[in-house]
Amino acid sequence: MLVQIKKIILNLYNKNDYLKSIINSILYRKDYIRISKLIRRHKNRNVWFLVLTPRHGNLGDHAITQAEIQILRVCQIKYIELSGRDLETLQYFHKLNILNGSPIMVNGGGNLGSLWPQVEQMIRDLIVENPESKITIMPST
Repeated sequence: MLVQIKKIILNLYNKNDYLKSIINSILYRKDYIRISKLIRRHKNRNVWFLVLTPRHGNLGDHAITQAEIQILRVCQIKYIELSGRDLETLQYFHKLNILNGSPIMVNGGGNLGSLWPQVEQMIRDLIVENPESKITIMPST
């Protein structure tokens, strides 16, 4: 019974753009409140924001992130990690500029170029929206 209800809801979600936008808005709003509180709590406290960290299954991207975290720890730099999903949420609400003035380190990996155009556009928007931030884009390997 529960499986059938889940299939019906998923079917409605996939076929109805209006319903999809309402559900996404609710989910994004909850995440936005959490993310904005986290950023405001740590902003202007000599904390770097490590952004675009992976939440997908590519282990190579996770290894790159771990290496970047090691660099930050060895250099004794405090950091807050914001995943790609977190940045999508900020972008959805046109709030990528909430990081303006804080140092930003963009996670390395194969996210620049033609393979993932939406991710590259997010990085471009992040740079434009944060003119007072020092932004470092880490290499892919």
